[in-house]
Amino acid sequence: MNKRTNGFAVSGFVCSFFNPLLGFIFSIIGISSTHKYDEKGKGLAIAGLVISIINMIIAAIVCIAIIVAIVAISTHPSDLVDALPKTIGNEIRTDLIEDAAKDYYEDTIFGKLTDKELKKYEKSGYVLDLNTLLSKGIINGTSSKSIVESCDKKKTKVTIYPKSPYTKKNYVIEKSINC
Repeated sequence: MNKRTNGFAVSGFVCSFFNPLLGFIFSIIGISSTHKYDEKGKGLAIAGLVISIINMIIAAIVCIAIIVAIVAISTHPSDLVDALPKTIGNEIRTDLIEDAAKDYYEDTIFGKLTDKELKKYEKSGYVLDLNTLLSKGIINGTSSKSIVESCDKKKTKVTIYPKSPYTKKNYVIEKSINC
């Protein structure tokens, strides 16, 4: 007589790919019932059990990674920057400060200055310290402000040197970041 294949073994194997918890349960039942009722499918049930365990481990790792990411996102932004290696954290601060100064110069200052004033600043430079960038709301938003809060407000500055011919984006920038 030809042995029949255990239904729990088949179900456990199939479910192990789509619902590892059900696959795990059905596979365990399949292993025990193939022996009890002298049916085929024990290998299939063992494979379903192994695949279910692997998929549950992967799912647990993904869940933990998502939880860690959510906690990291909800953490104070400056804590995240401080947690980075010092050079990367300072690079983030430098980029934030430099970008804010460039935007302010290009969008606000450049249009207000005459060519004569721009020529003067070509030598002396137009200085924007961090205190000015913060007080004028150029660096705004809680996360941006918290990223630069560890910087010296007076010593951290960006100097913009306009270049002839004077256009909005024709300048050289010098940074002095003290964080």
